[in-house]
Amino acid sequence: MREVREKDLDGLLEIINEPKVIRYMPLEKPVTMERVRKWYDSSLLNHALSIFVLELDRIIGALSIRKDGKTTIWISERHQRKGYGTIAMEWAAVYARENGLKRLWLECFKENRQALSFYHKLGYKDIGERGDSTIMEMKL
Repeated sequence: MREVREKDLDGLLEIINEPKVIRYMPLEKPVTMERVRKWYDSSLLNHALSIFVLELDRIIGALSIRKDGKTTIWISERHQRKGYGTIAMEWAAVYARENGLKRLWLECFKENRQALSFYHKLGYKDIGERGDSTIMEMKL
């Protein structure tokens, strides 16, 4: 895990547009480099997010944590179900705690049963719904 750099945007765009990843992204599809750059630039300008990349020999995913604890993770489909998400989310909890957060929360599409099960195994609890998403949180 390391902080995202501008040179990472091409790799992130490639991952975001993978069919199993983009399916659950609440973004206009396909995601364009312009959209990724806007997200990156706005995150840097307002310091609203800490963004990290998961990297092996290349970038395999990303994790963001907002100041209010909202967390988002995405991992390349060829690297899913190999433990990287667990490592990243456990790391996020430690990072958040060390930075004074009392909870992490996220939104997950109700139809994404694999992700819902994953978050429950990590200790996230359902706390509400918004449209077609379940809102989940984990106290730190």
